Amino acid sequence: MANPRITIIGLGLTGASLGLALMQSGSALEIVGHDKEPTTAQEARKRNAVHRIEWNLYKACEGASMIVLAVPLNAAAETLELLREDIPPTTMVLALNG
Repeated sequence: MANPRITIIGLGLTGASLGLALMQSGSALEIVGHDKEPTTAQEARKRNAVHRIEWNLYKACEGASMIVLAVPLNAAAETLELLREDIPPTTMVLALNG
């Protein structure tokens, strides 16, 4: 059975910090990151804040048990609008003001 997947959308200070904490917790989780800025995403991966980066938003969220939106609130609303048809009802979504 695969490890539960957490997707972090927005890998700035808040998202990367959450990813680092999850990675350091030793929990059996797969942490996937997505950011619209490639350099921000690459930096988070270099810092080991995520296991992998997914450039496609939909693929990043595919199979996630939890999606964390670490983006400004207006971007969170836009992102949820994009994903609303694709997020299963069993997926937890958490919005942080990233």
